[in-house]
Amino acid sequence: MAGLAMLLSTPNLLAAEKGYDIQIGGVTCISCVPRAEAEFKNMDGVKSIKTDVKKGEVKICTDASVAFTESQLTAIFRQRGFAFKSMSVKDNCL
Repeated sequence: MAGLAMLLSTPNLLAAEKGYDIQIGGVTCISCVPRAEAEFKNMDGVKSIKTDVKKGEVKICTDASVAFTESQLTAIFRQRGFAFKSMSVKDNCL
């Protein structure tokens, strides 16, 4: 019982996650993927990133502290030669 009380009083060790499904244009080859992913890999709170070239989709898993905006994503992808199209956000990374 004491262990349960300690667990409940301790900040959540498994912090909430956000999943971003981002549609982009201009990723036409596997060798383009590192350019599309580069900046995100260095951001605090980004847990993982996966790009699907065929779908033009980037899936990013972050902790709850990250909050991407459309203007931010537009700028990031434009700098790398890609076009940001849309984003959807989920409360988990599944």
